[in-house]
Amino acid sequence: MNFINFLNLASSTQHLASNRNRDRALVGALLLVPEPDEGQQKGLAKARPAALAEGIAHIKLLSLNLTWLNNNKGCKLGLDYLIMDKAKILERCNNLTRNTLMETLNIEYVDLGNDFLIAKMPVNERVHQPMGLLHGGASVALAESVGSAASMIFVDIDKYEVRGIEISANHIKSKREGFVFAKASLIHKGSKLHLWEIRITDENNQLISLCKLTNMILPK
Repeated sequence: MNFINFLNLASSTQHLASNRNRDRALVGALLLVPEPDEGQQKGLAKARPAALAEGIAHIKLLSLNLTWLNNNKGCKLGLDYLIMDKAKILERCNNLTRNTLMETLNIEYVDLGNDFLIAKMPVNERVHQPMGLLHGGASVALAESVGSAASMIFVDIDKYEVRGIEISANHIKSKREGFVFAKASLIHKGSKLHLWEIRITDENNQLISLCKLTNMILPK
């Protein structure tokens, strides 16, 4: 089985009545996938999200990482959070916020996809500046929290740590109360650096802040 055959299988497994049988079919197929050829390597970034999304549905194959060895003689197939329910991933992310700044700000992770993570934060007096508006620092804390958590989903946290090394923010619109939502979208995923765009919006999808975060991936 080659890589393209695997993508086709992933797109066709929705006919399986049992989620467990579907998962087993995908995992079994992955074990037989050899190193992609040059043409498949070039098309991987475009082919992966579209082909996998159809067949897996609520099953999130979040980090199908093909990392070619330095000697170019083989490849290492890293599968992080291979077959995991979305709700369980969000639960894990939210459990990590206990006794942290994220808990203080009541940040909650609410949705995710193949290349994004969304968190929400209430806007009240706890995150106000003296004029009664959402503090820009709170927005930046929200942005870095969701971007860092997103990177953690895409790496093996038993082997790697995520460190934010740069963040920038433009505050577009003020906010007094309600909720803001931060969506971290993946711009670049390298072996050592992740680059995220974080759009913070209100309940009406109006842009509040636009941020960019760079994370470094470090071995433990």
